[in-house]
Amino acid sequence: TLLGQSVAVTVADGKTMVSGAEVVTADIAASNGVIHTVNQVLLPPSLEQTLSAHTDLSIFYEAMQAAGLSLLKLGYTDGYPHTVLAPTNAAFAAYFTAESTDKAGFLARGAPYRTSFAI
Repeated sequence: TLLGQSVAVTVADGKTMVSGAEVVTADIAASNGVIHTVNQVLLPPSLEQTLSAHTDLSIFYEAMQAAGLSLLKLGYTDGYPHTVLAPTNAAFAAYFTAESTDKAGFLARGAPYRTSFAI
């Protein structure tokens, strides 16, 4: 895709499907490529879907949930894309060591961190 993500393409019973959308018309020639029309709008995954799928960001995702933050609010619903600076699990491990805490203690204090996660 334009965003560098994969799409699932399947062919069954004479139908070609692209991430759940049926290809209605295939192989429309253009001067710089080929067009395939589909019967649904295909959108990239939301920030929340993307974050929840990355296991190396699981502590960040848990911290967002513990702080009562919904990344669904940070999607494209307000018309602007957002940037999330998400520490990896290794970054959290280093923080826990430096601060003499652990994940459970950190998540229990999630509310004070409400505004420090998302830009």
